Amino acid sequence: VDPRRVALSIVDDAIDAALSNANPVVTISGLAGSGKSDAAAAYVNSRRHRYQTTMWVEGAELSKVADLTSKRLWQGGADLNVAGMLRTKRCLLVIDDLSPDIAPADLQPFCLSGSHILVTRRESAQGDISIPAFNTSEAREILDRDMSERCPDAVLRALMKVVGGHPLSLALANKAVASGVPWSEIGEDCDSIAELVDGRERLADRILGRLKPLLATELTVFDWVGQSSCDYRFLRSIIRMPGMVKIGGQGLRAADRPAVIRLHDVVYASLKVQGWLSAERAAVLDQQLDVHLCMLIEEE
Repeated sequence: VDPRRVALSIVDDAIDAALSNANPVVTISGLAGSGKSDAAAAYVNSRRHRYQTTMWVEGAELSKVADLTSKRLWQGGADLNVAGMLRTKRCLLVIDDLSPDIAPADLQPFCLSGSHILVTRRESAQGDISIPAFNTSEAREILDRDMSERCPDAVLRALMKVVGGHPLSLALANKAVASGVPWSEIGEDCDSIAELVDGRERLADRILGRLKPLLATELTVFDWVGQSSCDYRFLRSIIRMPGMVKIGGQGLRAADRPAVIRLHDVVYASLKVQGWLSAERAAVLDQQLDVHLCMLIEEE
């Protein structure tokens, strides 16, 4: 755990309140780069004294619940069977980025002897713990980290307008300045922040890349509209209720008025650089807008 991380005691408190022997599996959900893994690691680090053993498993290593039975970890010179440890000792296991094919509730039978499981995933469901977006002071803490020159207020405001307190976006801006990019250029080009690279992956691809097969049809509506928000009735008339459910289940939506569906700012910024909107799709949406307007006129 990075000792300089922005502490989010509200998340630790929410996990403490949710975890119990009656509810031994708790899920942290949210956008890629929102700090789920960091929050899970910080919780383990601060609560490890409550457990005999703490363990960490990458969700990519589990395609089905049964895989946990055969999963082994090399820890402290010992070869550990994860399922066996959960059943015989008081353990805290983190499964980072759990596959959507595995329901967290299906992990509960493994939790014996006071063991708990903390899951992180992108797909959201009722009862999950969400990582709050950073406020302005928390964002500044990330942007100014190890900098000789503080982030100018105007640049901070511009970044917050585009990424809405998204931790990874702010960290990448900090990294860019550390590599020699002046703050003035960050402010001028913050609309393109989704092009910044995290390792070998663009921020835009980290956030939306694997969602294209699932949500390209629904999200291209926002690209066509040209803004992060869309009228609820119009959107529903196009993507129908299944599409509305899909968008809501991926943690992509930000709070807004009941009549408006709005994407998180960083999601929309990432969408704009993906290039999913084809000319054919745009033509279809043009026609559907005409149909929707005719319907509204008839209602009048």
